[in-house]
Amino acid sequence: MSGSAAFLLAGAVLFACVARAFDSRRFVRDACIGLVLALLVFYFFVKFLNVNLPAGWLSPILGAAGI
Repeated sequence: MSGSAAFLLAGAVLFACVARAFDSRRFVRDACIGLVLALLVFYFFVKFLNVNLPAGWLSPILGAAGI
């Protein structure tokens, strides 16, 4: 699994587990929200902070340099 895929998956699962700890019963919705938030964080680090994170399987979408 590439770096970005692992980051997005870990972010989605982490968000869903934290939401579950706060008594949310909607795991799929929480995982989707977590996925979107993880993608936004990835984009922020690559685009605005110029941190070279591996694009992995997102390279066709984000470009060769991450974005």
